[in-house]
Amino acid sequence: MMDGRYGLGRPGRSGAASKGDTEPRSDWPSSRVALLTDFYTANPLCSPSRAALLTGRLPIRNGFYTTNNHSRNAYTPQEIVGGIPDEELLIPELLAPAGYRNAIIGKWHLGHQEQFLPAPPRLPRVFRVAQLPPRALRQRGAPQHRRLQRFLHGWKVLRRLRD
Repeated sequence: MMDGRYGLGRPGRSGAASKGDTEPRSDWPSSRVALLTDFYTANPLCSPSRAALLTGRLPIRNGFYTTNNHSRNAYTPQEIVGGIPDEELLIPELLAPAGYRNAIIGKWHLGHQEQFLPAPPRLPRVFRVAQLPPRALRQRGAPQHRRLQRFLHGWKVLRRLRD
């Protein structure tokens, strides 16, 4: 498991979590994990850094890099133009033939247009988090959570939300 959200004050092997933190801990027995205590990032922004984690390539090579163009500098799903190209080989695709079961859980932020969304067969198990405030999931006062179904692939739905 790789979690890209660890940092100072986060839960984990290095010590205590922030007060009131309710996230599950990932303090697995050290015989089952590789503990990497130093880290580097390809970019300080989320989209280019995520693309680098998935492709193993620097942002200038994987398509997520900064220019003076507003749409490239915004890095919000609504303003990203493009995404990871289909011809780009993803690390989960390389690991699958070796028997690894891969899943992407969390925000995507690597292109919001249909052709750039994570989906089978490239990423067979996906749980995307929209990361929008609840009011953003309403349109003219009507709940829009059914639209979020397109974020799930390869998971058994245990319970559906009702209006």
